[in-house]
Amino acid sequence: MVYTLEQKTFLVESYFRNGTKVDGVWTYSVQNCMEEFR
Repeated sequence: MVYTLEQKTFLVESYFRNGTKVDGVWTYSVQNCMEEFR
């Protein structure tokens, strides 16, 4: 699938925005990012 620059920017921002910190370690979920994108 081909994404526009705006879509790519949204995906990267969403990836970091949805990060969670557990026991001092940041974790990120691609699945959460894609759900927000839809």
